[in-house]
This record gives sequence, C-alpha cells and structure tokens, in this order.
Amino acid sequence: MGKKALNVSSLLSRRLHDDRAKEVVKQLLGVNSDGFNRALQVVESKIQAPYRTTQKVDVLKSRVLTVEDAWSVKGKSYLMAGGRCQLFFSETTF
Repeated sequence: MGKKALNVSSLLSRRLHDDRAKEVVKQLLGVNSDGFNRALQVVESKIQAPYRTTQKVDVLKSRVLTVEDAWSVKGKSYLMAGGRCQLFFSETTF
C-alpha cells in the first residue's frame, strides 16, 4: 500500500491546539523561518527577498513537500505546509 499524502487541513483541524499546527499557518511559504547560522553558531530568522545577479548563475530549484522540519534548528521541529518553490545557490558572493 502506497503512502498517503498528508492533508494539511485535516491535520490542522485535528491538532489546532498543538503549537506545531499553529506554525503551519505561519509557515505557508513552505520553508522554516528560522535557521542555524553555522558561522556564528546562532539561530537566525531567514530573510525572504528578491535577489538579482550580475551574471548567469546555476541554481537548484525544488518544490517543498509537507514535512516536519527537525533539522533547521537543533531540538526544535516545525511542521511545514510545503507546496512552494525554493531556489538554492551555494555561492556566498555574486
């Protein structure tokens, strides 16, 4: 039997009292709003902003699935609604 897709609406109605379910509402972007800055060893808010490069660059483009993010911040998990597109670019300057 195949895995069933997670229905976020029914999850919210079943777990509305749960703080993680409330996070889904805040996380409709599909990406955790917090991340661990390894260079500074602190948890920081991620910034959603448009960027324009001065030259052609390659990026990894992916669609975010509904998932419980237990890796962005050690000891904390976030239920992510998913469904949005994210781009990953490994360069720190461009």
